[in-house]
Amino acid sequence: MAPCNARRAVAEAMRDRRDLPPVHDVQLVVSELVTNSVVHGRAGEAEKIELSVTLFPYVVRVAVADPLGGFTSPVAPVDHDGPGGRGLRIVRALASRWGLRPGQPGQLCYEVGRPL
Repeated sequence: MAPCNARRAVAEAMRDRRDLPPVHDVQLVVSELVTNSVVHGRAGEAEKIELSVTLFPYVVRVAVADPLGGFTSPVAPVDHDGPGGRGLRIVRALASRWGLRPGQPGQLCYEVGRPL
């Protein structure tokens, strides 16, 4: 449910902005990061995952934060034979900049820019 809500919030924030990157790129990244918060941060029904979307000309910045600190390192080893572990590859492929926000445990920020 949380990834779906996050994708909907991103689409709403980006509505009618033709200067921004494709909404589906931004939604895919936010979906991966919110899923990481739920799975690795073990965010349950009582916890809230915070999402902020900031729009600039040609760039969308999104921050995802969970209260339990699900984000400890933006670069984790990938188990190539396992069922998961590919989400950060998607983030790396689509985000022009991303990483943990300094001084904010459990908060990862990324930007997706429109190709010029």
